[in-house]
Amino acid sequence: MVAVQREPCGLQLLGFVGGEESYLGTFVNLQTNEVFLAGAGRAVPGLGMVILEFSVEVRPVKVGEGSIAHQRVATAVVKDERTGAKTTLTNEERGYTEELRAILADTEDEDETHLALHRGEEFRSLDQTYIVDRLQLDPPLAELTQISPATNHPIRVRLTPRLSPESPSANPAN
Repeated sequence: MVAVQREPCGLQLLGFVGGEESYLGTFVNLQTNEVFLAGAGRAVPGLGMVILEFSVEVRPVKVGEGSIAHQRVATAVVKDERTGAKTTLTNEERGYTEELRAILADTEDEDETHLALHRGEEFRSLDQTYIVDRLQLDPPLAELTQISPATNHPIRVRLTPRLSPESPSANPAN
């Protein structure tokens, strides 16, 4: 296992345009890379999401050594219509949902392929089938069920992130 991460929201808020009382958000659909302008009430059918709220406000931002500047920040609250989950997005940072995913590698070399799997999903490796039963963010943990035609019963597997070669704790000389 490489990591357990929160799932990026399929809709991201890049910025905003307009003036007082007429701001619109600049959004990107991560599935299609479509960039569009929208405000509160706009549905994004391809993602099954709706923008519930959109606003722009002036916030103090720390710059340099203790100096404070005031900057306009856009905020949107979006709702996943399938799950009902709400996510708050800003133009200052990438937005994430509460859903977790395990990032798994099929080999340990530099050309490895990564799989991003959610709870309940499965994958095959050789003649084994693995089902993701549980994911935990802190500390990172994935619990899987391994099903093999060679055994009569499933085996529980617990994965934690492997140490990368550049990790200080992977090299005893550091």
